[in-house]
Formats: sequence, structure tokens, C-alpha cells
Amino acid sequence: MPGRCLVIKIGIKESIADMHKLSLISIVLLFWVMFSYGCATLRTVPHFTLDSPKLYSGTRMDVDAIKQNQALVLRKYHVEAPSYPALDLPFSFLLDTVILIPVTIPVAISVAVLE
Repeated sequence: MPGRCLVIKIGIKESIADMHKLSLISIVLLFWVMFSYGCATLRTVPHFTLDSPKLYSGTRMDVDAIKQNQALVLRKYHVEAPSYPALDLPFSFLLDTVILIPVTIPVAISVAVLE
């Protein structure tokens, strides 16, 4: 019986290692898809102007692009929309919420004060 327990423990360790590899591959693929088709948030932030939206700019750009109004997107954000805005929308929302809110709120406040 002791040999059998060793085989089961080794099998479990290999299974956990395989799950970690699968998780890492999934994360890499997710980021590849997100950045290869263009993240709206990463496109809009460097191109802020006085008249462009600041808060949730990537999310708002995706919504405008989903509505099939490419001319509005170019005029409003000064950049092209991602190729697949519906695919990008949840990632832009997450990035706008978690990472960029601390950056975009001060920018939006300073622009409001200047106007």
C-alpha cells in the first residue's frame, strides 16, 4: 500500500502543475487577444484633448464603435476604434475601473478647472 500512496501523491502534484501551466497559458492568450486587437483604453489615454472624454474613455469608445459610428469615434477620441469593440469592452471597463481611475480623475478635474 505505501507504494500506491506515493503514486497518487505524484499524480496529484503533476495534475496541479498541469493546471498552473494551463492557467499561465490562458492568461498569456487573454493578454495577446486583448492587445493584438487593440485595447480602446490604451489607445485613448495618450490622446487626451480638452474636448475628448477622460473618464471611462476606452469603455465609451467601445460602446460608440459597437453602435457602428466610426466617424463619431474618430472625431470624439482622435483615434480609431479597436477591430472588435465588443470583445474589447469588458477588458476596457476593467482597465478603466481598476487601473486608470486614479489617473483619469485628476486629469478630468484639472481640465474642468481650466475651462
